[in-house]
Amino acid sequence: MYGYFAIAFLVPHSHHGPYRQQGHGNGFFEGRSGRGHHSELHRKTKENPPIMSLPSRCKSFARLPLMAVLLALAACVSPGQPLPPPLPAVAKAAPLTSADADFVQKLNEMDVMQIALAKSAQTHAARSDVATLGATIAKDLTGNQDKLTKLVAAHAITLTPKPSSENQKIIDRIQHFHGTAFDRSYIRSLSRNSARMKPVIDAEIASSKNPDLVKLANDTKTMLAAYEAQLA
Repeated sequence: MYGYFAIAFLVPHSHHGPYRQQGHGNGFFEGRSGRGHHSELHRKTKENPPIMSLPSRCKSFARLPLMAVLLALAACVSPGQPLPPPLPAVAKAAPLTSADADFVQKLNEMDVMQIALAKSAQTHAARSDVATLGATIAKDLTGNQDKLTKLVAAHAITLTPKPSSENQKIIDRIQHFHGTAFDRSYIRSLSRNSARMKPVIDAEIASSKNPDLVKLANDTKTMLAAYEAQLA
């Protein structure tokens, strides 16, 4: 029984009926009856298996993905479904006041000068602790400088990579010494510089409304205090 359904489904239809045998009229089983019908149909189907035309097969296969897409769209687009919430606004950088900008330049100047002297301490110092501290300061303040550069990038503030002419004279004078003379001169300069920056840093921490800059000022204050403690 299943064979008849399969044949009826697969054989392409024409105006003469679902199946036409060559030389035997137009009927499905025309001119045959009984078991002869089954044998002749089996033989004909085996010799010339019915083939669905290419356009018919394409249409049949195309219906499935098309129906799947339509069902998926119907499930996604519901008349009563609420719209998704809007995306959050992009956070803007906190503004910098003129006092913030002045502090940025002073901190940059201190970093540039102390990095240059700290690098000299690694080769000019007589005391190993001074040389070791120089390596620590050079690493810490270089990281400090990177953070400061990133912080002011959105505020059109330019940081000079070189010391001022006044500070460059101090650097040249200290770098002229070696051994114990260098140690004395370097330690004295570091202490004076830290004492000069302390009130500047404290004022920035107390007045600034920029949390990133306040954090950087606190971190710098902690580092300078640690350097002083190591040289005490």
